[in-house]
Parts: sequence; C-alpha cells; structure tokens
Amino acid sequence: MLAADLLRSVLQDPDTTGQGHGLWASLESAGQSLAEAIILVSGDFAVPADVRPAAHFVDAWQWQKLVAALDRLPQVPTGEQLADLEWRIRRWYQGGRTPFSWTVDRKEPTTLGSSTAEFIESGNALTEDILSAIRQGLVDGTFSGESEISMGTLNRLLGAPVRDIRSAVRALTEDGLVTAARSDSVVVRIPSLDDVSETYMARRALGAIVVRAASRWSPEGRSQVKKLLDELGDCVRRNDVARAHHLDMEFQTALFESSGLNRIPAMLETLTKQAFMHFAVIGARYAFSPTIILEQNTEIFESIDKADLRAATLSWQAKMDDGLNYYAQHIFAMNQQRSQNRG
Repeated sequence: MLAADLLRSVLQDPDTTGQGHGLWASLESAGQSLAEAIILVSGDFAVPADVRPAAHFVDAWQWQKLVAALDRLPQVPTGEQLADLEWRIRRWYQGGRTPFSWTVDRKEPTTLGSSTAEFIESGNALTEDILSAIRQGLVDGTFSGESEISMGTLNRLLGAPVRDIRSAVRALTEDGLVTAARSDSVVVRIPSLDDVSETYMARRALGAIVVRAASRWSPEGRSQVKKLLDELGDCVRRNDVARAHHLDMEFQTALFESSGLNRIPAMLETLTKQAFMHFAVIGARYAFSPTIILEQNTEIFESIDKADLRAATLSWQAKMDDGLNYYAQHIFAMNQQRSQNRG
C-alpha cells in the first residue's frame, strides 16, 4: 500500500492488456520465482497464463483489509521489522524501483488460510456476524445502549475463535460502531443523531471538493462511474432495492477515485462505509428509494460531465441532506420505541 501510494504521481494511464509483461520479465530476470510468489492483482492487470493470483481485488477497501493480516503475525514485537520494510520500500522508490525481497522468520505457524482472498472474506463475514448478534441483542433486550459485551460472550454466540473475534471487533471499533471498554470487552454504541450528523456533514464538505475535482476525470474514470450509473438504472427497473443500495455505495466510491485526488477519496470511502454500517447497527431496514438515488446520482454525473461545478456541488450536498434526514427519521423512531419499551 505504501509502494502504491508513492507511485501515484509516477504511473500514467496503464495499458491493462500489456502492462504485465515487463513486470514479470523483470521479476524473473532478478531471480524471483513466480511459482513461489504470492501474487495480488486488481483491475484487468495481465498475468502469465501459468500464474494463478492468490487474490484479485476489485476495490480499494479490499486492499486496505490487508492491514488486518498484521494481526495474524506471531505474537512477538514486529515494529522494528516493519520499520525496516518501510525504509526498504522508500529506498526502492527513490533508487530505480528494481525488485527486492523482504522476509521475516516465522516464530510460530499462522492461521491465515489458503489464500489472502479467503482471509479477507472471512474477516468481513465475521464482522457482519458480530453486527447481526448485536442487532439481535438490541431487539430482544439482551443488550442495551450501554451494554458491555465480552469477547467470551461473542465467542459463545458465534463459535468463532476469540483471536478472530478480537480482530473483527477492532475493525468495528475503528469504524466507531463499538467502544473498547477493556482489553476483553466492548460497549455497544448506538449512533446518536449527533454521530450521524457529524458523518454526513463531513461527507457533504469533502464530497463537494471531490465532485469539483472529478470534472477533470479521465475517460477511464468517467467510464467506470457511468457503468455503475447504468447498472443502478437496471436495478431500479427490476426494483432490486438491496442491489441498488450496494451500487450507490460503489458509485460514490468510483466517483471519489475518479477525482484524481490523493487523500480525500480514502477519507470519504471510510465515512461512506461508516454511514452504511451505522444504519446496520440501528437495526432498521435501509429502504431509501432507489428511484430517488438514481435521480440524485444522474444529476451529479450529468453536472460533472458538463463541467457545471456549482450544479454538481449542489446536487451532492442535496444528496447528503436527504440521506441525513432519512437517518434522522429512523433514529427518532428508534429512540421513541426504546422509550416505550422502558415505560
């Protein structure tokens, strides 16, 4: 991820059909064995016919999930080794970018699984299982807004190893959905209107910067955004509500990435994920009208396409305002229901 970030200013629009040839040749000439390598690819990056990638990443989120793999390292200090790796990557970037290898002796076996893709998928699934358990506990009264839940409780509910649960809970903590109480427990954190408002106001402000920058999008960036917009239109015609909401998040992510900005898109992706996960914790069914979503996204796309920056900004801000109002209605209903239950 560090190497990719350093190369942002170096790489031009890639030729996805032929870009791999030079890379594979340089690796083999440097004595690297492709048969022993763990190869991770994204997009349409070409690989040799006899090479099988360990994982194919479709978006930035899956790449970022690799950070969670650090939890699978042996329980020994790793800071010194990682600092050494960072130094080597920066030297690699500044000194011609020829291939190099970096290894650390394993002190004990890990449980990473047969592939990175399986690890990422299992981590996502466990996170969702934990959220489901929390939601069910809120519905049946097992948990309240101030409940402290131990790792042991989640272990009994889900049957997953405590170590895996701890990693998934850490991800939820970073997303602001639970709060660490002690090293072995968390507190259920039901988002308040202030929490959701803060998230949406941040998305509103940062998104305004992104949509202005997106007016300079590349043909490839525009094509990806348009493709998702067309798919969203198909979902509306089929009345596929769940898929439409998923495509809305993908549309926003593609829009962020098409801006060409380096820092803000990652922030917005995190905030967008947080907004969707907040709704999951509330426990309500997210049923915002797909037709309205299509209208909002079409307005944003067409305004950017015409380089009408003011209209694009206003359309984005209106989308965020509508989303916040929708959340506020559900939070009000949730608080009202909780008051009635206490009464």
